[in-house]
Order: sequence, then structure tokens, then C-alpha cells
Amino acid sequence: MNISKTAPTSVFARLVDVQLNIKRVTATLTDIVYDHIPLPVTKVFRNIENHLSFKFIPNKNDLNTFSIEFNNSNEIFDEAKLYKKLLDSRLMSEMVSSVRITVDESILSTINCNEECPLFEQMASFIAKIFDACPNAFILEFCCSIGVFYLITKQLKVPNIEIMKLSFTENQKADIHFDMAAPIYEFEKLPLLKEIHFSTLDDDTIISPPSIIPVYENILKQIPKNKNIKVILIDRNTHSSYPYIFEMYLVGKKYEINFGLHGGIFFKILPTNFSYYEMDNLVEGKISIKDMETLKMVLTILPNLKNFKTLSISFCPEMFRQIYDNREEIRDFKDYFEFNLWSNLQTIEKLHLCFNDYKLVYKESPSYGEVLLIMKNMAEHIMTNLGESIKILKLEGIHFLTKKMGTILSDHCKNLVDLYLYNIKMVNVHFLEDMESLKFVYLNSFFSLNMPNNVEMVIVRPEIEEKISIGTLDGEEFYDFIQEAFNKIFQICFDTFLNEKFEYCVLFENVLKWDTYLKKIDSF
Repeated sequence: MNISKTAPTSVFARLVDVQLNIKRVTATLTDIVYDHIPLPVTKVFRNIENHLSFKFIPNKNDLNTFSIEFNNSNEIFDEAKLYKKLLDSRLMSEMVSSVRITVDESILSTINCNEECPLFEQMASFIAKIFDACPNAFILEFCCSIGVFYLITKQLKVPNIEIMKLSFTENQKADIHFDMAAPIYEFEKLPLLKEIHFSTLDDDTIISPPSIIPVYENILKQIPKNKNIKVILIDRNTHSSYPYIFEMYLVGKKYEINFGLHGGIFFKILPTNFSYYEMDNLVEGKISIKDMETLKMVLTILPNLKNFKTLSISFCPEMFRQIYDNREEIRDFKDYFEFNLWSNLQTIEKLHLCFNDYKLVYKESPSYGEVLLIMKNMAEHIMTNLGESIKILKLEGIHFLTKKMGTILSDHCKNLVDLYLYNIKMVNVHFLEDMESLKFVYLNSFFSLNMPNNVEMVIVRPEIEEKISIGTLDGEEFYDFIQEAFNKIFQICFDTFLNEKFEYCVLFENVLKWDTYLKKIDSF
């Protein structure tokens, strides 16, 4: 591709390892406008993590203090030394989006956890310092017992949290007691909070559903109605947990909470229940589908979910193997899939379609080519049934995105703003060019594309082999490579390295909003 460059690369401005200077800019400005910059700007972030993980370990000799393990490194630090290390290494930066907290509770049986112990105030203070040093972090995860969560959050003051993820563990060694009716958190201290995630079952360490329900209700009843906070229930496909999941849903309905449900068992049994309960507060769902029965059930109930706006469907390899094995009995492909049901997607605003790689499961099967054709036909028909309500679309695992698919999307999804392409092998150069409303694109490779002029931001996180080759380019070579690949000028470029290896780049047409791309990365 030949493009006309409006900016001379001979005077290409490369800002290498000046993160502290840029952080000082972000303290007063939320974005950079290219009109104020005379040259294209790129910045290299080295040894950057988007997610930080801390394990708090109470000290046996001083129960008012704790040590910390950082990012599963097996190195133990005291609070002050770790904080200094993070500052010196620049791991705390505008690039961090989430912070995860776990707590080693093996010696907490010696603490009276009903009292306001200084230990938990210190833990809350450390969390606040991390968020202060990471101005764009907006996700806080907790994996700890219910009692410890109560005692930390009671002291916590982090106003920029938008998403809180909770996995409550059983505390076998520490006999922690707490008042179930006591306030857990003053939600007024979280003015930006939008979502709370609950994992009901994960592994043997996660608390059982019956134990979580009273705590869960205690949290929900404290959410002010004007907050419009969404609660996500994450079920791990365990049949025994279904009654509790449904009970948790009904508790949320009592407090007029909007809900999202992630997990197959709920959706599989939902059709037998939705006629008895109004489901207007169910707004989001995520499900893996292994058979046609489950798929048809999900599509059938969608019209009854009046406020349902977000759907993630992952098609498992087993389903496509089932289709292939029964191919001789399938007379009409469209009738078999009941494609008329896909029109029920017309009101969806955010959709994720994942076609899991059949070849990873059935490597020796000679049917791979035929299965790819089934996937292609299925993807095309689903796209044909999407409506103008779609604003965010993630396509994953489709082997080849054709020009026809791009035309279908541009014709049917006229309000599509964000497009994510994951695990895609090939994309036609014309796939994007007619998407006139598109503002953001996420790619898993530097595909040759005619990028529309209306696209303002692109994130590219390539596969390992491509990362290696990209990492060998110097600044001017990388900039030229990007312009050539996308047939478009991007004035601002961030390329991120981890352990001296290229990870991903973020491209902006002319306006950089510091927190926007982090939320795009964590959108799904």
C-alpha cells in the first residue's frame, strides 16, 4: 500500500522512557490534542503491567503489620520497601487498570476481628496508595474471607473504583465472626462504581453458595437505587449451585438491581422459570454452548428479556463436531440452526461471538475444512440478523473475515462504534472500509487493512511470532510500518514492552485520552 505522509518521518519525535514527565502532564490534563504537538509522537513503555496483584501476609511477631507478595513472585516485602520498589521500577503508572488483593489468613485466628484492628486499616491505606499512584486504575478485586473483606473495606477510601470483583474464600483456620447485618461499605465513598462481580464457585477454596447469600444480600440492600449499579453473578457450570444462583437473582430483584449472569447452567434452566418471574432486570449474559438444545433455548428466551443488552456466546468445539457427525441427516442448514431465532438479537447493544478452535480438540480430523465452512456460514448468518442497536462487537475465532462479512456488518450495524477482532487468522483488506460509524478497532495482528478515516483509536496485540519481529524495529521503522499496514496516519503511538519484549501498541488519530484505552482492553 502506498500512502501520502503528511508528517516528515525524518524529524520523527520519539519519547523513550520519559514516563515520569508524561505522568506529570496527566496530573493536570486528561488528554493530549495533536493540534498542540508539531510532530507525530510515540512513547515506549517498558516493563509495564496492566494488572497488579498483591498478597497480604500478616506478620506473626507483630499482628498490627503485614508483609506483601507481589505478582506471585514468591518474594516477600514489607510495605514501605515494596512501595519504593514499585515507584523505582515504574510499575505503578497510568498503564495500570486493575489491582487484585488476596489475604493469607492462616494466623488470623489470634486476632479479634470484631474490633477495628490497625492491621486492616493499614491494608486499606496501602490499597489507597496504590490507586493514588495508578491514576487510571478502575478495577479492584478481592479474594479473601467475608470477615476480612468487611474489615478492609470498612476503612477503604478509593473514590475512582468503577468495578469491584469479589471471590469470598472459606476461612478454615481463622474463626472470624462478624455481624451479617452490619454495613459493609458506604457506597457514597464510591461515586464512580458501576459493577460488582460475585464468583459463586471456582475451586475448593471458594465459599459455598449458601454461605454467601446473606452477605450478598447485605451488600445489595446498601446500594442506593440512584446508583444504577450492575451486579454480575459468575456461576462455574456446577449443577448443585443453580438453586443458589436463582435465589441470588431473586434477592437482587427485590432490591431492583440490574443483573448480569455468566454461566451455562442458569441459562439452560432459565426457560422453565422466566414465565413465572419478570426478568426485566436481567441485562447481561455470558454462556458457553456445547449443544444445539442450549443454543435454541437461549435464543428463544431473548425476546422476553426486555432490557437485555449484552450477550457473550462461546461456541464449543463439541457442538461443531456434533454437527459434522450428523451432516448427512441435516437437509437444510438454516432450518437445523433455526436461524430465524437469531433475529432476536436485534435489541442487543454489546455482542461477543466466539468460535472456539475446533482443530485444537480434533487435530487429526480430516473434517477441519468442512467445519471451517460451517463456522463461516454460521457467522455470516448471525451478522445478517444483527441490528442497528449493536454498538460494540467482538468476533473471536473466525478463521477468515471476508469482504462480504464486512459489507454485511456495515449494512446492518450502522451504529457500530467498537470492533474487537480476537484470534483471527486472516482479514480481507476491505473488511473495515465501509464502517462509517466505527471509532475503535482491536486487532490480534497487523493485518493489511484500509482503515476508515473515522477510526480514532486502534490497539494491536499480535501473536508471539509477530511480536518478536515487531520488537526488532526502531522507532521510525515501526511508525512507517504502521502507516503502511493501515493506510492511515496516526499521530500518537504507544508501544508497550514487557521484559524487553514487545506486547502491544495503541494508536490515536490525534487525541489521546489516557484512561480510554485501558477500559477498551478490559471491555470483555
